[in-house]
Amino acid sequence: CVQIMALESPNDRDEEAFRRFVSQIRNSNGSTNVCSDEFPEDPVVKAWYDAIDEVGIDRLSREEWWYKVINDPQNLPVMKTHRKRFPVHYVVGRHSPWYHEKVISKDKRRSTYAIYVGPFTSNGANKIGTMQGGAQSSLFDFATGELASAYAAHPSPTAYLNVQMKKPAHPIPGVFRLDCWIDRIEGKKIYVHGKLSNGTNGKVYAEAESLIIDTRNKGRITADLSDAIKTKNRSKL
Repeated sequence: CVQIMALESPNDRDEEAFRRFVSQIRNSNGSTNVCSDEFPEDPVVKAWYDAIDEVGIDRLSREEWWYKVINDPQNLPVMKTHRKRFPVHYVVGRHSPWYHEKVISKDKRRSTYAIYVGPFTSNGANKIGTMQGGAQSSLFDFATGELASAYAAHPSPTAYLNVQMKKPAHPIPGVFRLDCWIDRIEGKKIYVHGKLSNGTNGKVYAEAESLIIDTRNKGRITADLSDAIKTKNRSKL
Protein backbone atom coordinates (compact mmCIF):
# COMPACT_ATOMS: atom_id res chain seq x y z
CA CYS A 1 0.00 0.00 0.00
CA VAL A 2 1.49 3.35 -1.04
CA GLN A 3 1.49 5.76 1.89
CA ILE A 4 0.50 9.35 1.06
CA MET A 5 1.38 12.01 3.62
CA ALA A 6 -1.77 13.57 5.09
CA LEU A 7 -2.97 15.44 8.15
CA GLU A 8 -4.14 13.00 10.83
CA SER A 9 -6.37 15.39 12.78
CA PRO A 10 -7.47 19.06 12.89
CA ASN A 11 -4.78 19.62 15.55
CA ASP A 12 -2.08 19.02 12.91
CA ARG A 13 -3.11 21.96 10.76
CA ASP A 14 -1.82 25.51 10.81
CA GLU A 15 -4.70 27.18 12.65
CA GLU A 16 -3.73 30.72 11.61
CA ALA A 17 -3.62 29.75 7.95
CA PHE A 18 -6.89 27.84 8.33
CA ARG A 19 -8.73 30.85 9.73
CA ARG A 20 -7.26 33.11 7.06
CA PHE A 21 -8.47 30.81 4.29
CA VAL A 22 -11.93 30.51 5.83
CA SER A 23 -12.19 34.32 5.80
CA GLN A 24 -11.02 34.55 2.19
CA ILE A 25 -13.52 31.94 1.02
CA ARG A 26 -16.43 33.53 2.87
CA ASN A 27 -15.60 36.97 1.52
CA SER A 28 -15.54 35.65 -2.05
CA ASN A 29 -19.01 34.06 -1.89
CA GLY A 30 -21.18 35.20 -4.78
CA SER A 31 -18.43 37.25 -6.39
CA THR A 32 -17.32 36.74 -9.99
CA ASN A 33 -14.44 39.21 -9.72
CA VAL A 34 -12.18 37.46 -7.21
CA CYS A 35 -8.67 37.06 -8.62
CA SER A 36 -6.37 34.12 -7.97
CA ASP A 37 -3.95 36.46 -6.17
CA GLU A 38 -6.48 36.72 -3.36
CA PHE A 39 -5.97 33.03 -2.62
CA PRO A 40 -2.23 32.69 -1.91
CA GLU A 41 -0.92 29.15 -1.68
CA ASP A 42 0.37 27.71 1.55
CA PRO A 43 4.06 26.75 1.07
CA VAL A 44 3.39 23.12 2.03
CA VAL A 45 0.48 22.86 -0.42
CA LYS A 46 2.54 24.46 -3.19
CA ALA A 47 5.39 22.03 -2.47
CA TRP A 48 3.05 19.09 -3.13
CA TYR A 49 2.01 20.36 -6.57
CA ASP A 50 5.57 21.38 -7.40
CA ALA A 51 6.56 17.78 -6.64
CA ILE A 52 3.88 16.43 -8.98
CA ASP A 53 5.16 18.75 -11.72
CA GLU A 54 8.80 17.79 -11.18
CA VAL A 55 8.07 14.07 -11.34
CA GLY A 56 5.71 14.63 -14.27
CA ILE A 57 8.27 16.57 -16.29
CA ASP A 58 10.80 13.80 -15.74
CA ARG A 59 8.36 11.02 -16.65
CA LEU A 60 7.11 12.70 -19.81
CA SER A 61 10.67 13.41 -20.96
CA ARG A 62 11.25 9.65 -21.04
CA GLU A 63 8.17 8.77 -23.11
CA GLU A 64 9.22 7.91 -26.65
CA TRP A 65 5.74 8.41 -28.08
CA TRP A 66 5.60 11.93 -26.64
CA TYR A 67 8.98 12.80 -28.10
CA LYS A 68 7.61 11.86 -31.53
CA VAL A 69 4.46 13.93 -31.04
CA ILE A 70 6.21 17.14 -30.00
CA ASN A 71 8.65 16.83 -32.90
CA ASP A 72 5.95 16.29 -35.52
CA PRO A 73 6.24 19.22 -37.99
CA GLN A 74 2.45 19.30 -38.30
CA ASN A 75 2.16 20.46 -34.68
CA LEU A 76 2.68 23.82 -33.01
CA PRO A 77 5.27 24.11 -30.17
CA VAL A 78 4.52 22.25 -26.96
CA MET A 79 2.71 24.05 -24.10
CA LYS A 80 3.73 23.29 -20.50
CA THR A 81 2.54 26.00 -18.11
CA HIS A 82 -1.07 25.10 -17.31
CA ARG A 83 -0.93 26.05 -13.61
CA LYS A 84 0.23 29.56 -14.46
CA ARG A 85 -2.10 30.02 -17.44
CA PHE A 86 -5.26 28.97 -15.59
CA PRO A 87 -4.50 29.36 -11.85
CA VAL A 88 -8.05 28.89 -10.50
CA HIS A 89 -9.33 26.48 -13.14
CA TYR A 90 -11.01 23.37 -11.70
CA VAL A 91 -9.25 20.94 -14.07
CA VAL A 92 -5.85 22.49 -14.84
CA GLY A 93 -5.37 25.17 -12.19
CA ARG A 94 -2.83 25.47 -9.40
CA HIS A 95 -4.38 22.53 -7.55
CA SER A 96 -5.02 20.19 -10.46
CA PRO A 97 -4.02 16.63 -9.50
CA TRP A 98 -1.86 16.07 -12.58
CA TYR A 99 0.85 17.62 -14.69
CA HIS A 100 0.29 17.86 -18.42
CA GLU A 101 1.92 19.07 -21.59
CA LYS A 102 0.07 19.50 -24.87
CA VAL A 103 0.51 20.17 -28.56
CA ILE A 104 -2.07 21.31 -31.06
CA SER A 105 -1.91 20.83 -34.81
CA LYS A 106 -1.25 23.84 -37.00
CA ASP A 107 -4.76 23.64 -38.47
CA LYS A 108 -6.14 23.54 -34.90
CA ARG A 109 -8.26 20.49 -35.60
CA ARG A 110 -6.34 18.06 -33.42
CA SER A 111 -4.56 18.10 -30.05
CA THR A 112 -2.56 15.62 -27.99
CA TYR A 113 -1.89 15.74 -24.25
CA ALA A 114 0.73 13.86 -22.27
CA ILE A 115 -0.55 13.68 -18.70
CA TYR A 116 1.21 12.54 -15.56
CA VAL A 117 -1.68 11.61 -13.28
CA GLY A 118 -1.08 11.97 -9.55
CA PRO A 119 -2.36 9.78 -6.70
CA PHE A 120 -5.38 11.90 -5.77
CA THR A 121 -7.30 10.92 -8.89
CA SER A 122 -7.95 7.42 -7.57
CA ASN A 123 -11.26 5.62 -7.27
CA GLY A 124 -9.90 3.81 -4.25
CA ALA A 125 -10.91 4.88 -0.74
CA ASN A 126 -7.76 4.03 1.22
CA LYS A 127 -5.55 2.53 -1.46
CA ILE A 128 -4.64 3.90 -4.86
CA GLY A 129 -6.71 2.13 -7.50
CA THR A 130 -7.52 3.15 -11.06
CA MET A 131 -8.22 6.66 -12.35
CA GLN A 132 -11.69 7.69 -11.21
CA GLY A 133 -14.29 8.22 -13.94
CA GLY A 134 -14.98 11.80 -12.92
CA ALA A 135 -11.29 12.61 -13.27
CA GLN A 136 -11.27 11.16 -16.78
CA SER A 137 -14.43 13.07 -17.70
CA SER A 138 -12.93 16.32 -16.41
CA LEU A 139 -9.93 15.86 -18.67
CA PHE A 140 -12.15 15.16 -21.68
CA ASP A 141 -14.33 18.18 -20.89
CA PHE A 142 -11.35 20.51 -20.72
CA ALA A 143 -9.40 19.11 -23.66
CA THR A 144 -12.29 18.90 -26.15
CA GLY A 145 -13.51 22.35 -25.18
CA GLU A 146 -10.07 23.88 -25.47
CA LEU A 147 -9.55 22.40 -28.93
CA ALA A 148 -12.91 23.66 -30.21
CA SER A 149 -12.27 27.08 -28.69
CA ALA A 150 -8.85 27.24 -30.38
CA TYR A 151 -10.42 26.32 -33.71
CA ALA A 152 -13.20 28.91 -33.29
CA ALA A 153 -10.67 31.46 -31.97
CA HIS A 154 -13.09 32.23 -29.14
CA PRO A 155 -13.95 30.61 -25.77
CA SER A 156 -16.90 28.31 -26.45
CA PRO A 157 -19.08 26.33 -24.02
CA THR A 158 -19.79 22.61 -23.94
CA ALA A 159 -23.39 21.61 -24.70
CA TYR A 160 -22.90 17.95 -23.83
CA LEU A 161 -20.17 15.45 -23.10
CA ASN A 162 -20.57 11.68 -23.50
CA VAL A 163 -17.79 9.54 -21.98
CA GLN A 164 -17.55 5.78 -22.41
CA MET A 165 -15.28 3.91 -20.01
CA LYS A 166 -13.64 1.02 -21.85
CA LYS A 167 -11.07 -0.38 -19.41
CA PRO A 168 -9.72 0.45 -15.95
CA ALA A 169 -7.22 3.31 -16.37
CA HIS A 170 -4.11 2.38 -14.42
CA PRO A 171 -1.52 2.48 -13.03
CA ILE A 172 -1.68 5.73 -11.13
CA PRO A 173 0.45 7.64 -10.53
CA GLY A 174 1.30 7.18 -14.18
CA VAL A 175 1.48 8.64 -17.68
CA PHE A 176 -1.50 8.74 -20.04
CA ARG A 177 -2.13 10.03 -23.55
CA LEU A 178 -5.21 12.07 -24.46
CA ASP A 179 -6.00 12.72 -28.13
CA CYS A 180 -8.77 15.03 -29.33
CA TRP A 181 -9.89 15.80 -32.85
CA ILE A 182 -12.69 17.73 -34.52
CA ASP A 183 -14.96 15.14 -36.08
CA ARG A 184 -17.36 17.46 -37.89
CA ILE A 185 -18.82 20.97 -37.91
CA GLU A 186 -22.51 21.70 -38.44
CA GLY A 187 -23.09 25.43 -38.47
CA LYS A 188 -22.23 26.66 -34.98
CA LYS A 189 -21.97 23.11 -33.61
CA ILE A 190 -18.46 21.68 -33.30
CA TYR A 191 -18.34 17.94 -32.59
CA VAL A 192 -15.11 16.82 -30.94
CA HIS A 193 -14.01 13.25 -30.22
CA GLY A 194 -11.42 12.18 -27.66
CA LYS A 195 -9.50 9.07 -26.65
CA LEU A 196 -7.58 8.29 -23.45
CA SER A 197 -4.86 5.67 -23.86
CA ASN A 198 -1.51 4.56 -22.49
CA GLY A 199 0.34 6.06 -25.45
CA THR A 200 2.63 3.08 -25.97
CA ASN A 201 0.71 0.13 -27.41
CA GLY A 202 -2.63 1.76 -28.23
CA LYS A 203 -4.51 0.43 -25.20
CA VAL A 204 -7.63 2.60 -24.90
CA TYR A 205 -9.16 3.28 -21.49
CA ALA A 206 -11.97 5.69 -22.43
CA GLU A 207 -13.50 7.53 -25.38
CA ALA A 208 -15.60 10.67 -25.52
CA GLU A 209 -17.71 12.82 -27.78
CA SER A 210 -18.53 16.43 -27.00
CA LEU A 211 -20.59 19.11 -28.65
CA ILE A 212 -19.14 22.60 -28.41
CA ILE A 213 -21.03 25.72 -29.48
CA ASP A 214 -19.14 28.33 -31.50
CA THR A 215 -19.94 31.53 -29.61
CA ARG A 216 -18.54 34.15 -31.93
CA ASN A 217 -22.13 35.36 -32.46
CA LYS A 218 -22.66 36.17 -28.77
CA GLY A 219 -26.34 36.99 -29.08
CA ARG A 220 -27.16 33.37 -29.87
CA ILE A 221 -25.24 31.55 -27.12
CA THR A 222 -28.19 30.62 -24.89
CA ALA A 223 -30.47 29.73 -27.81
CA ASP A 224 -27.78 27.62 -29.51
CA LEU A 225 -27.05 25.71 -26.30
CA SER A 226 -30.75 25.07 -25.76
CA ASP A 227 -31.26 23.89 -29.34
CA ALA A 228 -28.25 21.58 -29.16
CA ILE A 229 -29.41 19.94 -25.93
CA LYS A 230 -32.97 19.50 -27.25
CA THR A 231 -31.64 17.89 -30.44
CA LYS A 232 -29.46 15.51 -28.44
CA ASN A 233 -32.35 14.55 -26.13
CA ARG A 234 -34.67 13.85 -29.10
CA SER A 235 -32.06 11.52 -30.60
CA LYS A 236 -32.22 9.37 -27.46
CA LEU A 237 -35.99 8.76 -27.80
